[in-house]
Amino acid sequence: VWTVAAVGNRYVINGCDPVLKRGKYFVFDTGKRYNTRENELERLVVPSDTQAEYTKLTFSISSSVAKGYNEHRYINYIEYSGSLGDMNFDKLFCEGDYLLISSAQTGTGAAVDRLNVYPYRETGSDIRYAVIREIEMMYDDDGNVYKQRIYYYATTPSGRFVDTQYRSNISARLGTFVPPMLHISVFGRRVWGIAPDEDSIYASVTDTPFKLMNTDTELDNAMSWHTSTGTPDAAVGVLPAVSEMLAMKKNSIVRITGTSASSISVTGIFKNCGCIDIKSCAEASGTVYYLGRNGFYAYDGSQPKIISNKLNCAYKNAAGFSDGVRYYASAIRADNKGHEFLVYDIRLGIWHKWGSTPKAVGFFRCADDIYLCFNDTAGHIIKLCSGSLDEEWECESIVHYEGTNTFKAVNELWLRAEVTDEVRVFTSVNGGAWTEHKSLAPKGRIFMYKLPVRLCPGDFWQYRLIGSGAAVVHNIERIYEEGGGRHYAY
Repeated sequence: VWTVAAVGNRYVINGCDPVLKRGKYFVFDTGKRYNTRENELERLVVPSDTQAEYTKLTFSISSSVAKGYNEHRYINYIEYSGSLGDMNFDKLFCEGDYLLISSAQTGTGAAVDRLNVYPYRETGSDIRYAVIREIEMMYDDDGNVYKQRIYYYATTPSGRFVDTQYRSNISARLGTFVPPMLHISVFGRRVWGIAPDEDSIYASVTDTPFKLMNTDTELDNAMSWHTSTGTPDAAVGVLPAVSEMLAMKKNSIVRITGTSASSISVTGIFKNCGCIDIKSCAEASGTVYYLGRNGFYAYDGSQPKIISNKLNCAYKNAAGFSDGVRYYASAIRADNKGHEFLVYDIRLGIWHKWGSTPKAVGFFRCADDIYLCFNDTAGHIIKLCSGSLDEEWECESIVHYEGTNTFKAVNELWLRAEVTDEVRVFTSVNGGAWTEHKSLAPKGRIFMYKLPVRLCPGDFWQYRLIGSGAAVVHNIERIYEEGGGRHYAY
């Protein structure tokens, strides 16, 4: 599962396998030219643009013992002799960063076991967290760097401090740790993410997407943020909503507010109204629309409300989008009867279905136009209408048999409707050609239109409406003749 979020001129690309709980995290800078022949973006070797991961370095590593807080703390340090230019330690790391040390060193014993600091959840492994406490740069008389050190604490999840025996000429990779993310989004100049295998939400350092874990409390506005959602149900994703951040979970929504690291906090939890598919989420005019277990919901900052009761159908997943006028949902029915493309008129609160629109993989906007992506193997794209009220629309009824097998004939259509522009009305008998009748003219209010229909006997019929602008049809009544009697059908 891949998600993309924009931070300034950078695009953050996050991939996650929700089964294996593994992820990949890239940052692509649109102002940089990448060497695709050497697969530079994939290897994440550009620390200023990605997660600060070095190419392999050779350095020494050691530790000393310091007393503090009535316990032994092992202050480990990495030492590199010489300058790395733009990749010097002080340009890539800062106090509070979570350090990643990854070595292909082979062998057995404590020296090798304690070398790797790789905070990644793996079955049967010990997780070590390394937090940078100081960066020391040493200069010669000419002002050139001749030696540099990173001092850090390494601990296990239980808080036990881990020491590292002295080793020289170690070949390893260094980096800042980015935890595996199920889904990411951008809010308040921070990258937000939710972990796939734990009840945790992360927010990156401001304007620094590759630093999602930093504990330097002296840099409040710049430091990262991390907390538990407080709900046990499975995570789905994170979503910005006007002035707050939402952690979307299967059975609940967690509301998060604040901008600086010290002010960010969980301020509310809405239960039994969670989201089952993060792709269904879309925001319009301060309201978030999404698919939950019981249908489609609207969240405007208060308790989420179901808006899809009149659909009389359950859906198991959906891709959603909004143009500010409509909410589009390409939804898969829970009864395995296929796909429906649903459109919700936000202003009028009315649902309708687009019968010939394909199943959407996703949506995107380019300038003022909205595009739908379908067929994830071939990658087809179609342009949707812009959402303005000037778009032409068309709707067609189902086939009406009126519950009998005898010939009958419609001679009137009664429509209770409110229209802003002319609406054309057509009928078809026994699947034949469409015949146009008197149009619906705007009246400035709800009006009962009684349209005469030229008598044409048949077994079944349909009707079609074509118009532009806004139109709300409250009900349509068919008056037909059968067996010498006059009948009414809705």
